Amino acid sequence: MVQDSDGTFYGTTYYGGTNGAGAVFKMAADGTLACLYSFSGDTDGSNPNGGLLLSRDGNLYGATETGGAYGFGTVFRVSPDGTLITLAHFDDYQGANPEGTLVQGADGNLYGTTANGGQSGEGAIFRLNIDSPLQITRQPQPQRAFLGDTVVFNIATFGGLPVSYQWLQNGKNLADTESRFGSNARTLLLTNITIADAADYSVVVSNASGSVTESGRGPDEHGLIVRSPDARLAWSAFSNSAFTGKLTTVGLRMVCPIGSSRTAVTWWR
Repeated sequence: MVQDSDGTFYGTTYYGGTNGAGAVFKMAADGTLACLYSFSGDTDGSNPNGGLLLSRDGNLYGATETGGAYGFGTVFRVSPDGTLITLAHFDDYQGANPEGTLVQGADGNLYGTTANGGQSGEGAIFRLNIDSPLQITRQPQPQRAFLGDTVVFNIATFGGLPVSYQWLQNGKNLADTESRFGSNARTLLLTNITIADAADYSVVVSNASGSVTESGRGPDEHGLIVRSPDARLAWSAFSNSAFTGKLTTVGLRMVCPIGSSRTAVTWWR
């Protein structure tokens, strides 16, 4: 498995999924598991063999051992939200049945190997050029956090490398501080957040082909909403007399954050 900057793990299964032809899954840091994509066994491929590559562009790349247009496997890209695009179909002459995890070279190209096919039928080493006009494949996700928390915004793009990034807060360029990191990187990290951090966050990404602006939206879409901590239960006590017909006294003291307008208490037995 590979782990993204927000703590999420990604991986593949050779079998299973909706169609039994393998799947791409994600697992949150708390162990919550979700299926991102199920291969159909048709032109999108089947039986992903090897792990996923987390590229510098924020997307995940992998290969299926079989399936595709010619039945000899595929190379695919899947964004962190589960959108899958088939990038190449093996035709046997240029290789068949890719195995292992792809690697990304300093030139931005993807490299891998096949178990079969090639000019002699004994396998091949291949290179895949993913250079293209820049596009955003995953938008920054909305965040809701409490004062003092750490918040991560990230983005995924597809296109020629290298890619430069400029994060903005309410339309103004950001720079790194003691509590803000990655203003010019794919991942923006905010630590020990305050009310002043509640804002709309957007990013401009650029490569040799030009630039794309992830348009700013309201905080309910992919900005940051900062809340004061909920009221905490500081102390409670009750008598051990709970017989029928006798009164049981329960004491409760709450510690509330400064500025709280009201606190709701629910009792149960």
